[in-house]
Amino acid sequence: MGGAALELQDLANSPEWGDALVRAHREVFGSEVDADWFRWKYAQGVGAGLFRDGELAAFCGGVPRPLWWRGQRLKGLQITDVMVREPWRQVGRRGGAFARVSAALYGRQLGTVSAASDLGGRQALAHGAPFDVGYGFPSHRHLKLAEMLGLLRDGGPVMAAVWTDTARPVMDQVLGNGAQGPDPWLAEELDPAGALGAAQRGWSLMGNDLRDAVVGERGWEALHWRYLAQPRGAALGPVRFLGLRRPWHPWPSGVVVVRDDLHKTMWLDWIGPPAMLRLAWAHALRCSLDGGASEMHGWFSARPWAMLAHTSPAGSGEVARLGIPVAGRFSERDLEGASWWMMAGDTDFL
Repeated sequence: MGGAALELQDLANSPEWGDALVRAHREVFGSEVDADWFRWKYAQGVGAGLFRDGELAAFCGGVPRPLWWRGQRLKGLQITDVMVREPWRQVGRRGGAFARVSAALYGRQLGTVSAASDLGGRQALAHGAPFDVGYGFPSHRHLKLAEMLGLLRDGGPVMAAVWTDTARPVMDQVLGNGAQGPDPWLAEELDPAGALGAAQRGWSLMGNDLRDAVVGERGWEALHWRYLAQPRGAALGPVRFLGLRRPWHPWPSGVVVVRDDLHKTMWLDWIGPPAMLRLAWAHALRCSLDGGASEMHGWFSARPWAMLAHTSPAGSGEVARLGIPVAGRFSERDLEGASWWMMAGDTDFL
């Protein structure tokens, strides 16, 4: 079971590779993913795996995700499905399976930091890698190990929150503020086609207001892949779209994305003006509670969480960290002052 016995391979979109990844994923994460999930998630994805006798011992994957920062469209890589099967978990050893697959993926897909990168108008020197910057959502323990190995930087906390009926007073206050004047905001269920069109408009309003944040592209293509094209067997529950619009306007200004799971709702995303986030939260919570859900859950990076922290959640706490690979186009100094706008729908825990 030593490292020398393991063969490093790049992800190949073949049935054999898919079968091995599905078996490992089910074992490590207790999931029920299948071949359709593999084709959906990794048709355009990348990955590095350590094999022994046809079995996948460890894997680190990624899927392309366009990011925007300071008016630039970046080639982002979302890190996904980092796993090591039990016999090969050599935690803390520099030559361990985790270190090998992570370093292999980052080196091949993100390259090395370019000392000449500059967002002040000059183009960064090409660093010879397919992607500019990566991000993922490791646990605190995972991040500490990756930092010790020189693989990841800490991009800040990801907070989990849950709201119940106890948040109604704040919800009613926010809705009341939004209803002032002759044209209160309306919330309405959208079909998938309507949601995709509304999301495209919402994203155009959102992007300019988040120029100082690193934010994942949220147009129709991203939503279609993440929510509508996902295989039914891999989905964790039906996704619904809630549009917010003025009564006199035919088109929503933004879209809330939620997922229903028995008696709770999971907030996945808001695609619209950031200043409307609290109003979108209030409408989503009211629809959830009035629809029979007892709880609404959500995950948020520091930037959006700061706007929702004082909404009387029944519970909140850190659930993950943002992990930013050291490899990539930007140095730590380049990224100083950058805030990340991420929510549950930005993760790959779908």
